[in-house]
Amino acid sequence: TMQMFKEQGRKEGRKEGRKEGRKEGRNEVAESMIKANESGDKIVQYTGLKKEDVDKLARNLHIVLAWNNKN
Repeated sequence: TMQMFKEQGRKEGRKEGRKEGRKEGRNEVAESMIKANESGDKIVQYTGLKKEDVDKLARNLHIVLAWNNKN
């Protein structure tokens, strides 16, 4: 049973690591798009990040994003 718990812990750790890696990747793509002067709407659409998260990344880069605000 101890081996079973260890294996379950490893699986959960790998799953969490992949989740964090995907989030970091989306943030990196969003930052690149922000620096390339893409619209906030396009960044949200392509990365799946929330508007608030994209705005926060832009503020951290001292960049003001343009938003189409079609919604």
